[in-house]
Amino acid sequence: MESEEMAYRYICKQCGSVWYSASSLDTLYKKNCEKCGGELIEFTTTPKLGEILVALGVLNTARLQISLNLQKSLKKKIQIGKILLRLGFVGREDLLKALEIQRKLSFQS
Repeated sequence: MESEEMAYRYICKQCGSVWYSASSLDTLYKKNCEKCGGELIEFTTTPKLGEILVALGVLNTARLQISLNLQKSLKKKIQIGKILLRLGFVGREDLLKALEIQRKLSFQS
């Protein structure tokens, strides 16, 4: 499941590994990460940081929306990750994990 030309991309919720498959999650034979056994999450496009954090289960959509609204209201552009940290909505390790996943997906798309 490692060819970048496959139609479906998955991220392991536990270890952050990126997997590729020609099968959708509904028809996927192995629905868990081959490295750690963690749950796989399907992404068809490169997700935004907030989407990754929500998919990982470390941020809920209400807190994400609060952060995005705050970001829009500020005169100076501040990265959403910094806002989430300052508000205490995510921890540093969770943010770094999500950024690494985003980097992998952006690089491989």
